[in-house]
Amino acid sequence: MSAGQPLPPPHANGKFAALVVGAIVAVAMVITGGVMAVRGVLDPGITDLETSMAVGRQDFPDWPTATFDGPNQNPATRMTTDEVSPQPCAPLAGAPSRQSVQVQLKKDAHHALAVWLRLPYTWPNYVEAARVCTRYTINDLLVIDVERRPHPDALPAWAVSVRETVSARGGLVTPFISIKALGQYRGVSVTVICLMTTGDPPQTCDKPVASLFTAQVNKLAAV
Repeated sequence: MSAGQPLPPPHANGKFAALVVGAIVAVAMVITGGVMAVRGVLDPGITDLETSMAVGRQDFPDWPTATFDGPNQNPATRMTTDEVSPQPCAPLAGAPSRQSVQVQLKKDAHHALAVWLRLPYTWPNYVEAARVCTRYTINDLLVIDVERRPHPDALPAWAVSVRETVSARGGLVTPFISIKALGQYRGVSVTVICLMTTGDPPQTCDKPVASLFTAQVNKLAAV
């Protein structure tokens, strides 16, 4: 089980179970100092996604020429990650899910911000994927070079941030950068993606990604 994933609810076995739950709550409150974080750890999870759970236009930066789309609810996606190689990198490409909601703000093909909420079939281990993955391919065409970023202070401790350079075999795609923040809160897989060109300043995506991720976690905490 990776960091940030909610613990399964303990069995109610009388006084012992009560003591265990009490201890977990106490420790979580000391560490986090907030009710929201306690709920994210102990809550059995959100079992049905609704578009109202996603962030809105007001949570995105002010890009006057950009087009806002969503939130859109999507049906179940693939059950496998066979198109991703090697498999340990699969969580970074998007967890197979039985339900998802997406919202995005797009300037052009290489300048966009998107938030994905997913109810995955199995919990993706984002921490391990970011640790071991340096390059992966999708359908043996897209080539993604991965660099795990130092943990931004603005993100929760359980979230993972990576920088991906996306290209394609044969030069079919102009290389671009994808900055991602990934984590799991209340059973929902949360991914925030910011696209930029290789020529944009390195910090272009830092603030909007952290701000959107935090806003989305707060929205899920209020459900």
